Amino acid sequence: MTDKTDTLDTLHTLPLRCRVRDVAAHYGVAKSTIYRWVGLGILPLPKKMGPNTSLWERDVILSAFANAPSAIIGKKTETS
Repeated sequence: MTDKTDTLDTLHTLPLRCRVRDVAAHYGVAKSTIYRWVGLGILPLPKKMGPNTSLWERDVILSAFANAPSAIIGKKTETS
């Protein structure tokens, strides 16, 4: 019998709305790297939800990484 977590797709390991720490943990990088990717245009700016809260939609993150050159990311992608 296989574990259900073995069959889960990468799409479902991020919450629907992601904080910078969620994205950083998912891709195994520091939060500063996420902000650098925003600065490089790899990721869009997160949406401001409140004075201390900025979030990305999961689909926006996955789409951005699907279109980003893997040489820049250098970390886990959906195909690796």
